[in-house]
Amino acid sequence: MSKDVRWRFAVAIVVFLVSMWFAIPWDRPFPKGLKMRFGLDLQGGTEILYKLAYHRLTPDQRKEMEGKDTAGKIISIIESRINTHGLKEFMLRKHGDDMILIQLPGSDEEETNNVRKLIESSGKLEFRLVAQASERNRYTPPRAPEGFKWLEYAKKTEGEGMELIQMVDSWMFNGEYLKSAAPSSGDDGYPAISFEVNHAGRDIFADLTGANVGRQLAIIMDGKIISAPSIRSQITGDGQITGRFTVAEQQRLITVLETGTFPVDLEFESINLVGPGLGSDSIRMGVRSIVISGILVLLFIGIYYLGAGLVADFLLVFNIAIIIAFMTMFGATMTLPGIAGIVLTVGMAVDANILIYERVREEKAKGKTIGQSIKNSFDRVFVTIFDANITSLFTAAILYLVGTGPVKGFAVTLSVGIIASMFTAIFVSRAAFEALVAAKVITKFNMLSVISVPKIPWIRMSPKAILLSVLFISGGLLLFAWRGEKNLGIDFKHGTLIDFNLKSTSPLRIDDVRSRITGFAIKAASGETVAPYESAEVQEMWEIGETATDGLTAKHFEVRVSATEKLKGEQLEADVKQLFKDDLIPAPFSDETVRSDLYKISFDFDLKAEANVEKIKGLADAGNSLYGGRLYSKEEKSYGRNFRYESDFARLETDRGAADASVAAKVDAFKAKLADDFEFDGDFPKNLSVTQYADLKLRLNLGEKADAAQIVAIMAPFREVKIEPSSGTSEVFTFKADAFKSLMGEASFDKRIHDWKIVLRQELGEKGIRLSEPIPRKQTIGPVIASELTEQATWAIALSLIVMIVYIAFRFNLGGSSPYADKSGLGAFLKELLFKARYGIAATVALAHDVLVPIGCIALFGELGLVDAKIDLQILAAFLTIIGFSINDTIVIFDRIRENVGMTTSQNFSDLVDYSINQTLSRTILTSFTVFVVVAILFIFGGRIIQGFSFVLLVGVISGTYSTVFIATPLVVFWEKMVRGVKAKPSA
Repeated sequence: MSKDVRWRFAVAIVVFLVSMWFAIPWDRPFPKGLKMRFGLDLQGGTEILYKLAYHRLTPDQRKEMEGKDTAGKIISIIESRINTHGLKEFMLRKHGDDMILIQLPGSDEEETNNVRKLIESSGKLEFRLVAQASERNRYTPPRAPEGFKWLEYAKKTEGEGMELIQMVDSWMFNGEYLKSAAPSSGDDGYPAISFEVNHAGRDIFADLTGANVGRQLAIIMDGKIISAPSIRSQITGDGQITGRFTVAEQQRLITVLETGTFPVDLEFESINLVGPGLGSDSIRMGVRSIVISGILVLLFIGIYYLGAGLVADFLLVFNIAIIIAFMTMFGATMTLPGIAGIVLTVGMAVDANILIYERVREEKAKGKTIGQSIKNSFDRVFVTIFDANITSLFTAAILYLVGTGPVKGFAVTLSVGIIASMFTAIFVSRAAFEALVAAKVITKFNMLSVISVPKIPWIRMSPKAILLSVLFISGGLLLFAWRGEKNLGIDFKHGTLIDFNLKSTSPLRIDDVRSRITGFAIKAASGETVAPYESAEVQEMWEIGETATDGLTAKHFEVRVSATEKLKGEQLEADVKQLFKDDLIPAPFSDETVRSDLYKISFDFDLKAEANVEKIKGLADAGNSLYGGRLYSKEEKSYGRNFRYESDFARLETDRGAADASVAAKVDAFKAKLADDFEFDGDFPKNLSVTQYADLKLRLNLGEKADAAQIVAIMAPFREVKIEPSSGTSEVFTFKADAFKSLMGEASFDKRIHDWKIVLRQELGEKGIRLSEPIPRKQTIGPVIASELTEQATWAIALSLIVMIVYIAFRFNLGGSSPYADKSGLGAFLKELLFKARYGIAATVALAHDVLVPIGCIALFGELGLVDAKIDLQILAAFLTIIGFSINDTIVIFDRIRENVGMTTSQNFSDLVDYSINQTLSRTILTSFTVFVVVAILFIFGGRIIQGFSFVLLVGVISGTYSTVFIATPLVVFWEKMVRGVKAKPSA
């Protein structure tokens, strides 16, 4: 074994051991805390809701913000703060008119708190003068002279509490004048922040500091003092913020300062845990599918290439280990788009090995020794692998630099995968084979052979294929345009979000919940049966500190659906209540019975003499003739001379005046009846009152147990309250209130009861008592992929295609000098430029074909109801994967054309291209087949949720293979024929 081989082998072993150290999920002793992170779609995470504090703004400030996308600007700032390197995955969405919903992957409390600190700092930086000692000594908090205010220190240390700050605006210097901020170290050795003032602020800052040398200057962030150093000299351009920061605090402050200030402060609303966006059921099916497909690919490669196939299998595992190790070490997040990137890089790694092995086959066929065949194979294939991978790497770099969100995450995974693929395919593979040959372990290089080099006239067949593609793409785009928003998933559209809670006795599996919602069908006006929620997104939810009972079921769920004119949030809520009517926890107010429009009449009267027992009976009979009331002695004797009459009655008259007249008439009749036997002392009646009231019985359902005494106190507006614990479900503690109360007012009785319930709900909340809410939240939500993100993704893809054209034009500038080189003028220059770029343009046209075909298939299969594929974040990642797969396939054939151009001078160019395609046909079929198997198994067994994603990849693999043969290479041939003539063949 040569020294070079030993060196390569040693490096490969070290990289493999390091990769496995970080890739295997275990409690490694060093470094602690590193582990594979999964995204929201695969793991779930923490959901935080913030409200825009418009109420803190002045009327002028609110007026200034009218018509502006304030929430969108804040979302952009948050994204910059919490994902500075593009390695994390999170979801930001507008929630209603004044809220922002954030979902962070994982439920790590420390990380969640760090993110909250970044978000909850508005970024408002101010420099203000501290009051002179003479002013400070005359006042104690909260008393302050006009134009001054007491502020607290953000970090209280010994001797620091509050400072009296001069709030005069003419002396304020805020963060708008900050140009940049960077980490530094203070004189005390603690981390500090160096800052540079922009041009607009230099003079202001110079005036402020120059006129106040010796005074303290308070550096204030979000209303709290970071530090208050003395001004030593005039500051004109830059300065330093000190405050005994930790490194984490230093970095957080720099991030906040660099990303800018929120136009409106945010107020924390709530925090919950959410399950994986794809659903635990879909993830289980997806993982199973990937494992099955991976095993099949390894078996196929191992069997087809025999001993060499086992080396290829090891290299595939090695390749994946490097990717996972990188993501573990750098805290990158694994998502479904990330898996798409891995599928692509695995496909490229398989392709690289197949290229090498098929080239070894060709070299052996020429009579070369096994050692020389391997050497020649690696030497020649290096160029192909380099061009194919470097093109994809350029694309990934552009996507990372210009793109954002899922585009940037895909770019990170793809970049790492490309580098790993090149390392294992070129460096490790060569070292392994050279070592095995040197050790005489490999003396032959046997492999199966299913496909020899055929003689298929591909170029002659291409016009019909191109016509077929044009017709299919045109029809697909027309159908796509006709379907409109039906093609788009909720990531691109506004929608509705609701949460619902189930009884603890009725937890459900997410697949059951999803099937009920997505399978819900109604009859449309046209008579056809439609499923309005077939693309609904469903996630499990838990409160902080709560855990799933068995890992398979949950009691809280979140549903998101796209908004349409026929589908409003109220309808979704009603349908969910119907679908889960036996499982939902009860409403906060239930078993309600109300007798309204009731009255109580009471009056007193005095007799001149005491009444005996017999006469009292007659008195009672007379009272019953009124409203069936009761008569009793005010002196609480069986007889006497002072009496009160009381009666409850239902008002029959709808007019209050008529009711009062009726009461007066009946009182007069009662008086006439008594006058036959009694004389009255004074007026009759005395203290007459008629009171309207209600008899209300309701069941108050609580989300958790509470003290009955608290409920009684809160229900104080009722005159009588009876509290009874109910034998409900474990998380619902029920109280029953039997009460009546005076409810006079102009509004209807039902309206007054409704208003009272709102007050009761508020007072319960203030006491920390949660009501039982079957639908606790219902909001309109904005798209995840806002117009800004779509525009950035479009520019990223467009720029990557331009770079691809330039690189391929440079690497495949075949044919010697251009036919237009000796001509002058702008037209000749442009023709020459296009001619030199013909390979790059042909490849780009093929890429466009490979994206447009799946788009047409989405519209066609969606309209036929065969596949539910809507364009969302997952499909966007699938499109990017298709581009990577297709360009790799195209480069391989272009490279063989380039090689053959340099080896012959007489062959017709069209025949040369046919020969090149036929030479690489076995490689094309084997590579496409292995990737197809992976994606097909994911499509068949991966479950409905990832069906659209795998369907697009499936179509893309077929389209990418087809377009290389029937689109890209024929375009180059046609271009050559048009410029050089039918039989012309480019010179080397």
